[in-house]
Amino acid sequence: MTPRGVDLIVKGGRVVTASDVVDASVAIKNGRIVALAPEEFLPPADRVIDATSKLVFPGLIDCHLHVGPEYDDWKVSAQAAARTGLTTIVPFVNYLAGETLPQATRRLREEAEANASLDFGFHFILEHEPAILDGLAEAVRLGVRSFKMFMTYKKRGKRMVSDEFLCKAMERIAALDSVCQIHAENGDILCYLEDKAIAEGRTKPTDFPATCPDWAEEEAINRAILIGRLTGCPVYIVHLSTRLGLERIQRAQAEGQRVWTETCPQYLLLSDEEMAKLGPFAKIGPPLRPAHGRDREAM
Repeated sequence: MTPRGVDLIVKGGRVVTASDVVDASVAIKNGRIVALAPEEFLPPADRVIDATSKLVFPGLIDCHLHVGPEYDDWKVSAQAAARTGLTTIVPFVNYLAGETLPQATRRLREEAEANASLDFGFHFILEHEPAILDGLAEAVRLGVRSFKMFMTYKKRGKRMVSDEFLCKAMERIAALDSVCQIHAENGDILCYLEDKAIAEGRTKPTDFPATCPDWAEEEAINRAILIGRLTGCPVYIVHLSTRLGLERIQRAQAEGQRVWTETCPQYLLLSDEEMAKLGPFAKIGPPLRPAHGRDREAM
């Protein structure tokens, strides 16, 4: 390769960027995209790939998956991701009982380095354990920049955090220039509705979505946004499923707040009709929404 050349050119394809799809060629050097232009304007390359009639994407990142004993391990997750064109995975991970965040970070990094065939990162799940927050700064120094908390799952031990805990955690996360991810559903409301349904004998899979109404998601999103504003913490709402929630996020964004969201394939492709077909296998939180209506249209 000449000093001014590049390692690779992908030519003739339709390049997908963050904002457009354009006819162009891509020049890559030392693993990085260095130019996007018609081929005749690019430097010589050691290798050329003809992508005529194909879409060309940058390396794709899966930032919403789980790795652990009850899920796929690092080896399987990375291999499956690579086969679908992903280059980086950033799963949600947990610390073990008695571990500090720095200890868990080092343990998980060793596991991933030994088994993952792709680049990786971590989203650490924080449970309602005030002492765990003492390790945030060191975990960030070790490379973790994203932490997730749950505003629901009241019956699952320490999984659901209080508003006070959320405030304290988000204040520290903001000071460390990191991001707080939120599973936003009102856990107290969902617990009440679940207990009421059980008491009334409404325990079939098809009864489940009614115990997780769209407004309970929107209410939690609103609280998360307000706490984010109070603490100056960036907020990322995971697996959005409702129009009400989306509209609240859009209002916050219009006001200049750092709030982002995502949805997931199940909310785009499936509906609450799956509860009758698949029973408990279709039980997720937030639940699948109606096939026709404001939530599906918003997604």
